[in-house]
Amino acid sequence: EQFSIVGWKVGGADSVSLLCDGNGGRPAVIRVEGRDQPSLILPPIDALSPRPLNFRIVTDYILEPDTRLLRVRTSSTNEGTRTWSSVAMGDLLLFGSANLMFAPEVGFGDLAAASQSMVLTAADPSFPLRHVSYGFASTHGTLSMPIAEGGATGGIGDTVHTLIAGNTAVYERLFSVGRDLSGAMEPLLEGLERPYGVVTGRVTDGAGD
Repeated sequence: EQFSIVGWKVGGADSVSLLCDGNGGRPAVIRVEGRDQPSLILPPIDALSPRPLNFRIVTDYILEPDTRLLRVRTSSTNEGTRTWSSVAMGDLLLFGSANLMFAPEVGFGDLAAASQSMVLTAADPSFPLRHVSYGFASTHGTLSMPIAEGGATGGIGDTVHTLIAGNTAVYERLFSVGRDLSGAMEPLLEGLERPYGVVTGRVTDGAGD
């Protein structure tokens, strides 16, 4: 599950529309529109922003032809009269308890300890028949994830210092699916245009097996 977060609020879903079905080689786009609202499942987060912000939040899920990435683009428009400062934009991600979260900077360690370049998941070894990994990264830089436990994380990837009345802020990120960590990470590195290499090897025990 993925919830867009703007100013510690989630975007509602007043309407869901198909902007383009991908016909003719165009990107397929699904749009979700709504106003800011509390999550109703995370009281500590909801307490950070108890009042309505009067934001119109529009999230487009974009799948371009011949790609291994889903592009998620959220636009937040301040439709009120008040100017808001330090508006955080990010996501609440619920990967599920059968997924172990991973980041290149800390491995399977504490993702909340520092900012991460991306977050990925690997199947918990106690679920041997699961062969799926997810990948998530911001196109704006690193992710700050103050919540990271039990297959769930809340990541802030971009902060607009000031959002005055009538102005719009845009936040974009990338989502991938693979059979393992490498399969989920490579599309993100390509989408972020970051150089990478592939290392192969063989692991043996003391007996040479």
